Amino acid sequence: MKREVHISGKLLYPLHVGSAAVISRKSDVIRTSTVVSIREENEEYVCFETKNSVYQVSMKPAANVARAVMMSFMKMCA
Repeated sequence: MKREVHISGKLLYPLHVGSAAVISRKSDVIRTSTVVSIREENEEYVCFETKNSVYQVSMKPAANVARAVMMSFMKMCA
């Protein structure tokens, strides 16, 4: 049985089966294992399954937090 993960955050990229999900959560960025199915996706939350876990991500945090984390990540890549 797969571990269930319930978190608040924001997807930094659209979900794609066959790719990892990248989730911004507070000051952290989480990269999941490969997405194997997308169960449900709407404006409030997304539920998807990876090779290792089932994620339910509440999308309620402010967009500014995700934007700030993404900008920090982009600076590290430059």
